[in-house]
Amino acid sequence: MTLIFLYSRSRSLMRRMTFPLCHAAVFLALLIPVCFSPQTVYSQAEADDEEAEVIEAPAELGVARITDLELEIRVFGDLVRFKRASFLDVILKAQVEQTCAAYHFKVEYKQKLLLAGRVDNLRFFERLEQLKAQSCNRNLNPRQFVEFDTAAGLLRRAYLGFPFRHGQSLYGKTLNRLLKTERLAMIPVPFVDNAAEVYRIEEYWLSLGDFIRIELAAEAPLRDNQQAGQISDMLRKQMLDERRISLGNPTTALRKLGELPETAWKSVLDQSQWDCLKKKFKGARG
Repeated sequence: MTLIFLYSRSRSLMRRMTFPLCHAAVFLALLIPVCFSPQTVYSQAEADDEEAEVIEAPAELGVARITDLELEIRVFGDLVRFKRASFLDVILKAQVEQTCAAYHFKVEYKQKLLLAGRVDNLRFFERLEQLKAQSCNRNLNPRQFVEFDTAAGLLRRAYLGFPFRHGQSLYGKTLNRLLKTERLAMIPVPFVDNAAEVYRIEEYWLSLGDFIRIELAAEAPLRDNQQAGQISDMLRKQMLDERRISLGNPTTALRKLGELPETAWKSVLDQSQWDCLKKKFKGARG
């Protein structure tokens, strides 16, 4: 009796389980074609592609990218604030003046040294531009970066030591040739001390020349930038006591500049320019 009872209970349990299992099998049979049909797989892949387009590719390992400004900071350092070409030219002129005074050189020798030094300075900036074109704004692998860093270091040393002072510079070769011509022995010539201060003073004289150029621009403009430079040179010679004229107040500046001799102004201005400036001097005096 016990066996018969257990058998009947198991058959009843099997019938109750079969119905839900059948429903589950039918549900899966309907779901699988939808989830894994070619259209569904393609749509999922398309969505993955769209998501991938938004994500940026990771940067390549071991790659460096240098901008033009970063190179200039590497080369010029704190001197990046100066007008680099004019700074080198100011230092060159100061050095030539000291050299010519030490050797009592003729004026024509001074011009030769200036020309040679300016060629050296020009070559320096050409090397800088070449390095920019070769290495800046592009990805550099480790080997290329080392080459770039070495070249930038050489340029920095050349700038801080001033290109025209290099042993193989055209300036140095020209100086040696002039010494041989005059049969003079090389003597120590002191180099310009405090280059930044020398540059600041030179900028002051140039700013005075620019001030006069602006004052004359409307009625009797200067011929060219060279004439503005001649005015700056004249002011430097006339104001040997280095009196400082503040350009913050144009009227006061004109009144003080009007105290210089008329002959000095006429040496750098034509008649119409002088007539115009003379009226401005008179107006500043009230």
